[in-house]
Amino acid sequence: HHLRLSTPQAPTEVFICAEFQILKQEYDNSETSKEAKALIEKKQNRIIQLEDMLSKYQADLNILKYAEREKLLKDNDIVIYFIGKTRISPNWKAPEEGKWESLSDVYAQYMPLASAYMEKAKLSRQEHLTCILTHLNFIPSDIAILLGTGNSRISNVKKTASKKLFGDEESKKLRQRIIDIECRDK
Repeated sequence: HHLRLSTPQAPTEVFICAEFQILKQEYDNSETSKEAKALIEKKQNRIIQLEDMLSKYQADLNILKYAEREKLLKDNDIVIYFIGKTRISPNWKAPEEGKWESLSDVYAQYMPLASAYMEKAKLSRQEHLTCILTHLNFIPSDIAILLGTGNSRISNVKKTASKKLFGDEESKKLRQRIIDIECRDK
């Protein structure tokens, strides 16, 4: 049995390692290395710029898609039905429960993010319907007519809905904030 002792590196290996270190240091200090580093940094900055531009284009596209969906929603028969229901006549009747369900379903179809956000906030039925009608640009007096209540009650409902959805009672911004939810990146 022979004992094998580790032998020091052969002189050629030491020479090659030293030569490599010298070449690496020369490259790191050379203009070529500095140019390469500057080019890499420039390209990384350009990537950041392009990613920012892409984000802006995606946001613009979401807004465009939102505008198309909003138009389709407002042109939907159930929404047109509710618009017609705001004109009180002698034989006026409150919308039936099935109509409210249809409105909620159609709204969820065209505005899925806002609908899910409202659902997650656990709004009452009246708060949920008030938010939908507010988003559809119904004025408070028309919302009050449709829900069979008064304007002050609608004002309070909008405040409580805003509190549940956004943590404050800024009901004047409710419509825009709902739109902002729907226009987020999906």
